[in-house]
Amino acid sequence: MVDSAWLMYEANSTAMPPTMPGIFSPPPPNWPRAGMLRTTRMLNSRGCVRLAVAACRRRVVCLSYRTPRWALPRCRLRAGHQKNPSVQEIAAMSDMNRREFVRATAATVSLVVLGAAQDWAQGAAPPAPSGPLDIGTLADYPADGVFDKFLKTEKVLVIRNGDRLYACSGRCTHKGSTLAIKQGRIRCPSHGSVFNEQGAPVSGPAKAPLARFAITKTAEGRLIVDRSRTFEPKQWDDPQAWIAIS
Repeated sequence: MVDSAWLMYEANSTAMPPTMPGIFSPPPPNWPRAGMLRTTRMLNSRGCVRLAVAACRRRVVCLSYRTPRWALPRCRLRAGHQKNPSVQEIAAMSDMNRREFVRATAATVSLVVLGAAQDWAQGAAPPAPSGPLDIGTLADYPADGVFDKFLKTEKVLVIRNGDRLYACSGRCTHKGSTLAIKQGRIRCPSHGSVFNEQGAPVSGPAKAPLARFAITKTAEGRLIVDRSRTFEPKQWDDPQAWIAIS
């Protein structure tokens, strides 16, 4: 098994063989120049490619596991190189050792992690807390309004509106950002969506209303929000979607 190798090719076409499996994309700046084929753990005992990355002009091709050698890009060899090099010849040309390969792999993983962090910063959010939530008693909500006591920790908004009290998700329905209460309005700080006291969107990119959770009152008067059950707008009159203010 060859650990790694560099094979020098001079591409005569940007087109790849139509039967060759692979993923096509523009090469990043640090990839080798056009005409260079890099292979890592290239040949197995049957002469098949385990992993190969080829840069032919403006395209990078990632060949799949066990791709045969004939499926390599149809390129014209530079002078002084074998058309079908043996394992020994490939090993002799190798200039990338295991340590360099591990470093390159670690750098790739780091980029993936940074990309995920960037997605979160742009509004994509981790899962919200789940399970039942005790939000206190009716006495904790003496007047109409939106209460954010559980917004940061539990992603739940408690709303008293007229003769009803209900609990909604504290996540924007656009990208899942945590909402905020500003000037008595429910707003998304990431993309500007605004929701009314019913949880319905009134402006911004969000189109769906906030999820409304099931809520019950115990014999002791405690209000329990069940986040495993939600109600669509047409179900908001369901007795289990709100608590009567008496």
